[in-house]
Amino acid sequence: MRSRLIKSAALCLVALLAFSWTAGVGATAAASSVPDGYRVEREKQWFLLRHWLSGGVVVRAAESAAPVPDESLRRLGAELFGVYCANCHGKQGRGDGPRATALQPPPRDFTAGLFKFRSTPSGLLPTRDDLFYTLSGGLRGTAMVPFADLAEIERWALVEQVLVLADAQQGDAAAALTLPLAEGRAEEGKTLYVKLECASCHGERGRGDGPSAAALEDWRGRALPPPDFATRPFKRGQSVDDVYLTLATGLDGTAMPAYGEVATPTELRDLAAWVLSLKQEVSLEAGAVEQAEARAVMQAQADQGSHAVVGGCGCKARRATSQAKAGAAFAEGGCGKGEDSAAGKGCGAAGACGQ
Repeated sequence: MRSRLIKSAALCLVALLAFSWTAGVGATAAASSVPDGYRVEREKQWFLLRHWLSGGVVVRAAESAAPVPDESLRRLGAELFGVYCANCHGKQGRGDGPRATALQPPPRDFTAGLFKFRSTPSGLLPTRDDLFYTLSGGLRGTAMVPFADLAEIERWALVEQVLVLADAQQGDAAAALTLPLAEGRAEEGKTLYVKLECASCHGERGRGDGPSAAALEDWRGRALPPPDFATRPFKRGQSVDDVYLTLATGLDGTAMPAYGEVATPTELRDLAAWVLSLKQEVSLEAGAVEQAEARAVMQAQADQGSHAVVGGCGCKARRATSQAKAGAAFAEGGCGKGEDSAAGKGCGAAGACGQ
């Protein structure tokens, strides 16, 4: 009980400091290995997740450096993955968990070894810090919610498990790119937007309506149109550094290429500044109804993700064919188990959703 109170108090402090800390906080000394007798306890408070769901920000960078991988860290990561991640990503990390069909975009198949959000060149593994960053901060507009409420050692353990699933136990494949210091000149970036033919996919105004947009697919052949800058957040983040890294490294597994070898860091910084400027412009142009519809879609995805993480429920949460049946199922527990039970499929996480 005492350890629980201490952990809750610490999370409250982190939530308050999150308003002043930045994502650029550097890591310090290497973390210690998993303490002997460490036991996983499902998080119950989720203060930072609730803060994020209400539109707040959370600290994404780690206070400690990644611990040296060992068997205890991998065991902890495997256990935590089963508790928090398998309902969406699947037990083997193939993106085929019981909740996967309700998610759009679909959860990542880690076994493919393709990672979108990296600070490393295209085709290479992300660094452990990259994975920690995504795990802690979540991805806006998707069902990938932040896990900043978990202890750092647990997040590092999950990072290690993701690398294990990607058959990448050899460690970081490359050093992270160095971010340029220049702020970026939007007008210069506008010229590069034309030169690199960004409008062919994103459209001249960044509305995701370029002539090639409808034909774009991910690595599995699934339709994957470019985002509408006016109504969708940038998943990696909204800072110029976030946009720069996307431009420089690309998004592996998608049609978004890396421009790090065809443009200089200064040019890409300018382009990042223009993209953010354009996003601000078109966001003001989009109508209230259009914005509301996009928010509703994104909120539904966040709800799916938070339900799976907070409740541990692997139900598929399909739309009920009968409103009466849906009402009865949700009245019982709110996890959709009744729908799946009627189909003989079960919840997918027996006992974890409170039923």
